[in-house]
Amino acid sequence: QRISDVGTKHPVMARLVLQTFDILQASMLSEEDRQKVAGIAMDIQPSLVECFQLREGIVTDLETAIASMRPDADNRVIHYDIIIRLNQKAENFLYQAKNFIRETHQIWTYFDGSAFKDASDYVSWNPAKKAAFLQWAEKTYGEQDNRYQLIEGGQDILKRTIRLRNAVEHPGDKSGTLHIHNVY
Repeated sequence: QRISDVGTKHPVMARLVLQTFDILQASMLSEEDRQKVAGIAMDIQPSLVECFQLREGIVTDLETAIASMRPDADNRVIHYDIIIRLNQKAENFLYQAKNFIRETHQIWTYFDGSAFKDASDYVSWNPAKKAAFLQWAEKTYGEQDNRYQLIEGGQDILKRTIRLRNAVEHPGDKSGTLHIHNVY
């Protein structure tokens, strides 16, 4: 049965789904919990696949717009095509990315009993304070553990993604307002 429009060589399927299945086989989880975590990996992969496809589409559209560049009779003016529906594509990318980040909390619950549910739990907006999830990871694994370092190392991209999505969801609030400038 086909479950995705991408094959197993796609990075999302290879890393998120297939490697998760391999890790689960080596885990100490019960067979029931293995099945639940495998189900989570399958449930969250469409959001990440959508992010990849949106990004690839925007890059292709940008390359096309640049290739369409044509000078005007006035040499100081150059015309580019625009990227059709750029705002919607960018906002959908951010929506899918934040959903993916949020849903990964379910996996941590099965392995180590975390109880986090929001994407923002991964980050702290206060530079003087560690994110709640990072504090939990430090207590659970220790700062030298690869899992802790993975979460800590992802702070910048997690903050950026969540902040950009929050700017779409709550314009003018703490994260500001997202402004997308098309190719002109």
